[in-house]
Amino acid sequence: MTTQRDRVQQLAAEANTYLKRDTARDILLPADGAPDWFTDLCRHAHGDMMPDDWRYEFLQDALVVVQFGPGRPTISGTRISNCTTTPGAVNLTAD
Repeated sequence: MTTQRDRVQQLAAEANTYLKRDTARDILLPADGAPDWFTDLCRHAHGDMMPDDWRYEFLQDALVVVQFGPGRPTISGTRISNCTTTPGAVNLTAD
């Protein structure tokens, strides 16, 4: 039986596959053909700001923590010591 936590971890792993680095510009972007739910997630993460690489890096770090749990180094190299989630929010604490 799949728990809600398992499903969230599966979605985080899937979402991580939709962020791709554009090596020519050295920026992180959503991949072509990413599903609508992922595009919505990116838009929500950016709030009222225009998309920028820093936000995509943070989004990717949050997805790694949700997928694997705190204490694992993230893609950007930051080690997250704590992760709490509430409906609509992921709060990360870096070491």
